[in-house]
Amino acid sequence: IESAIQLRPGGPVPDASRRAFRLMRQLSQEDFPDTSPLFFEDGSIAPRHVREEEISTEYTELNE
Repeated sequence: IESAIQLRPGGPVPDASRRAFRLMRQLSQEDFPDTSPLFFEDGSIAPRHVREEEISTEYTELNE
């Protein structure tokens, strides 16, 4: 997930604060606490049923 923000008069630019990503994570965890996907620091997501050993060690789950 790449967060972006629409600035006037130009077009969308990357959002360094990653608001869209953080909001998706927050709403997923609030609405589906037991089944929400896993959100990783690099912006990727994975189904919760994926076992830890199947996930590459380069990913770090966000625990914010």
